[in-house]
Amino acid sequence: MPGPAAPPEYAREAAALARRAVENLTPASKRCMEAAQAQSRQLGDNHVGTEHIVLGVLAADGKAAAALAGAGVTEDLFRAQLFDEPGPSPNGPIPLTPRACMILGLAQSAAAGDGGKISPGHLMLGVIAESRDWRLRGFDGPHHLEEAATAAGTNLAEIESALLRP
Repeated sequence: MPGPAAPPEYAREAAALARRAVENLTPASKRCMEAAQAQSRQLGDNHVGTEHIVLGVLAADGKAAAALAGAGVTEDLFRAQLFDEPGPSPNGPIPLTPRACMILGLAQSAAAGDGGKISPGHLMLGVIAESRDWRLRGFDGPHHLEEAATAAGTNLAEIESALLRP
């Protein structure tokens, strides 16, 4: 079951961060975000959320996808953590959820030390940071990557460590 909607102040903060981050996506990250849109359509969702970004990164088959696979988080295992969410996909661009917007902003922060360009690895670091941030703020809601990591016998810290390795 989906968690509650993000509070309005969180949504405003996340949207502002995402607007700045979008212009710093590398070509590979743009492909991940396009794949996230495609995954949303394929799943029949009316939003691009955390789960679609992770699926987009897994589809990219780069270093970030390899870090996930190395931790045992495969596409099949990750998909097993998802649940059906109502709402048909719109014909045009599918909007990002506030949590997905926050992921872009946190990915921008992660990329700051790497020249400011957001790679798929930075997107995954953003997913991990957002999951922690969401809980620290006391919000309830799904943490699909954390659930997949647990099912794979690992945790977000191990995945984060793999993503940060040169």
